[in-house]
Amino acid sequence: MRRIKRNTKSRLSSGGNRVVYGLFKCDYCGKIVELDYSTGRRQKSCGCLKYRPRPKHGYTSGGHIPPLYNTWRAMKQRCLCGNHPSYIGYGTNGISICDEWIDSFETFAKWAEANGYKEGLMIDRIDNEKGYFPENCRWVTALESGRNRRSVKLSKQMADEIRFLYATGKYYQYEIAEKYGVCQQMVGRIVNGKAWR
Repeated sequence: MRRIKRNTKSRLSSGGNRVVYGLFKCDYCGKIVELDYSTGRRQKSCGCLKYRPRPKHGYTSGGHIPPLYNTWRAMKQRCLCGNHPSYIGYGTNGISICDEWIDSFETFAKWAEANGYKEGLMIDRIDNEKGYFPENCRWVTALESGRNRRSVKLSKQMADEIRFLYATGKYYQYEIAEKYGVCQQMVGRIVNGKAWR
């Protein structure tokens, strides 16, 4: 919120403390409100944000998030977020996402349901050199997805790196699998000491 005017006089608050008040203009709705000066500087809005409609998908971190929404979010993170562990294999290699999918989960969900999506399937790019576009994507099982990956030969050093990354607690197995181009089951076998001991 933007400060318009700071009162030079203070007055007692309802709690009996002496407080300096000021006038603030809400950046979201334009309303001018009088608030405790120290509180007003930190607030994002006059309170109107509480009543704004949620995004259409309505998924928040506190509620149940459908797997398809997680798939859409993970796809965007791999291609667009420079600090995501899989960005090296996707974003830096020029793997992009069509504008319609970036801007709207609903559009992605409609395409998914019309093209054979079922819970448990993974999104797969038919041509690994191309991005996430309706004509280049399909829904496959984890086994089929593994067959479509570029062949990767694991080394002892790579297995140790996988164990190290997993031990940090910052990465999920699927993120590590994408980073190294292996299936998630292989990452599980490595971190559980069943492969590459």
